[in-house]
Amino acid sequence: MRIYSNSFRIFITLLMLFTCAAASADMMWKQEDTITADGKSDTLTQTIYISGPRFAMVSSDGLRIVLDMNAQTLSTIDSGSESFNTVSLAEIDALRDRMANETDAIIEDALKNIPPAERDEYRKLLEEKLKEMNSDDSAGQKKKHYSAVGDTKSLLGYKAWLYRLEGADGLKEEYWCSREIDTTELAALLDMTKSVKVMKNLSASFSSLDHGFPLESLIDDGSSVVSSKVIELSFDRIDPAVFSVPETYIKSVK
Repeated sequence: MRIYSNSFRIFITLLMLFTCAAASADMMWKQEDTITADGKSDTLTQTIYISGPRFAMVSSDGLRIVLDMNAQTLSTIDSGSESFNTVSLAEIDALRDRMANETDAIIEDALKNIPPAERDEYRKLLEEKLKEMNSDDSAGQKKKHYSAVGDTKSLLGYKAWLYRLEGADGLKEEYWCSREIDTTELAALLDMTKSVKVMKNLSASFSSLDHGFPLESLIDDGSSVVSSKVIELSFDRIDPAVFSVPETYIKSVK
């Protein structure tokens, strides 16, 4: 059983834009993300594509999310239903403002298609994410400080160093980062997204980038554990079609 349904994952993505980014040169990596909560685990493979100011994340279940900073749009493309929806970043910012004022109504609407037995779990997660999103900007921009453990290992042929953070709130984070991978492109897009309110916490999500590109990570907040591992990395030219909506796809009705 999947811990997170497609519709719920799309909603969370619009809230947090949990994505990697960047690009003056093409870059692609494939990663495996495993979420463990309440004794259940769910693993999803995602492929991230970067070309110029465009980013795409493609899930193994056929869901594709495309961010185009030139066009200032975010598209959700579903290969299963052959449908898509494109919204402007300005619309997303407006939605964020609405969420700040209508939290309860937004949560109940998002839970309509979630099985009753799972709603409490999702409601708690949504409340936490909305609280983070609506928190003071300065809190979201706080820089995290990681401690170098000293351990090293080889990942995908790159030398990686282990960094660790343990917060006062019980949050634990570990990252295996490599300085042998050029992160100029990633840093460029992160800087570009700072002008979009809904992305205010994106840079904070990549605090470990100061120590190199994260090839493996583990985040434990006490109630769930999220582990990620990059299993493929390439700098070959990316087909522009990755960032486009197929002509035969139908626009979703809101």
